[in-house]
Amino acid sequence: KIEITSIIQNIIQQFVDPYVLKQQKILISANAGIALYPIDGRQLGQLLLKARKAMEYARRKGNNQYFFDNEVGKDQNSHTLQLENDLHSALSSKQFKIYYQPIINLKTGQIVGAEALLRWQKSDGSIILPRQFLPLAEETGLIEPIGEFVLKTACENVKALQDIGLGKIRVGVNISDRQLNKLDLRQKLVKVLLNSGLAPNYVELDFNESILITNETKAIRSLHGLKSLGIQISIDDFGTGYCSLSYLQKFPIDGIKINQNFISKINSNPANQVIVSAIISMAHKLNIRVIAEGVETEEELAFLVKNQCDELQGYVFNRPLPLVEFASLAESLASCPQMINDWIQGKGK
Repeated sequence: KIEITSIIQNIIQQFVDPYVLKQQKILISANAGIALYPIDGRQLGQLLLKARKAMEYARRKGNNQYFFDNEVGKDQNSHTLQLENDLHSALSSKQFKIYYQPIINLKTGQIVGAEALLRWQKSDGSIILPRQFLPLAEETGLIEPIGEFVLKTACENVKALQDIGLGKIRVGVNISDRQLNKLDLRQKLVKVLLNSGLAPNYVELDFNESILITNETKAIRSLHGLKSLGIQISIDDFGTGYCSLSYLQKFPIDGIKINQNFISKINSNPANQVIVSAIISMAHKLNIRVIAEGVETEEELAFLVKNQCDELQGYVFNRPLPLVEFASLAESLASCPQMINDWIQGKGK
């Protein structure tokens, strides 16, 4: 623990003084959460969950803070209890909303998909983002009914969009560790598909790469069972360090989503350029589609087009939208796909 503390302190110290970029001082802060093996757990997923929880606690305490899992204070316990109670009532009072972030095909300029993103809209109108409550939902088991709600709602909504002629859009839904480990996930998915009427090939389940290597054998078996339904499977946040390119051969994967950290300011980071271009090249050789997450600038877009990335999602095109706004966007773009395509291809020149 002493050694880890020293390392973390050294890292955080690097962010105390401002950086100077083009004669401008830029202040950057860092927070850290730490979980120790085997004290805080023996499974990777369990350790990651506790580390994330400690990091969220550190964020609330201010900039450049760090905490070990066992240091999270009593006020956190009180906050957690209140949040858990609020989560229970949020489900019953329908405070959870689904937003949809468009996924664009970089070759055609068309919206080919949307990632279903959960938002918690409290009774006072405030919006709570997933990173603030999903770790607790995972820990308490509430992630299962919440996950079922997201899957059911997303499939119903996308089928409704298809029925009014807004294209054959697939929907991406994030699946948690708990959901994957439940024996009835496949059965629940079958029920959702039957009730919604959405064809399986328009459903893409997104799995975080850390989930897949926690229990590799079980994960492979589970994914093959899901894949047999005709759905698509992708690895989310690819490149965060847990899953190597060699893993792509082991799992029945249709797509990978490159983590936003590799995309951000890619034009000024030669190392990230090499990594991203290598991921795209290798994935294509394995017949795997590549989606870039969190694309925010036209410079990032230009790099991705030049390196033949297949799809993107991010603020460079549009933010996550409520269903009605997403439908309006899809309808307006359906009438002028060439304009979007010209814009995209122009960035790649």
